Amino acid sequence: HDIQNPQQPKTVFGLIVKALYERKQQGRMPFTIMSCDNIPHNGSVTKHVVVDLAKHMYGDDLADWILENGAFPNSMVDRITP
Repeated sequence: HDIQNPQQPKTVFGLIVKALYERKQQGRMPFTIMSCDNIPHNGSVTKHVVVDLAKHMYGDDLADWILENGAFPNSMVDRITP
């Protein structure tokens, strides 16, 4: 859905890509995308998904801008709360 309808995304990743697109159009820098998923290299995985989806939704220009300017830190959740 998000690839065919980039102006009305329905997934979390589609919403992130649209927000990054809008920031680029405004001449602003991208925001940091912080994954809290408890998987190894969660920032790297998120970066791959966002950049690939951006390429399909808006083209190489946005994907390259995200690669050059975006921040996708890896994190680790060290505690589980009930």
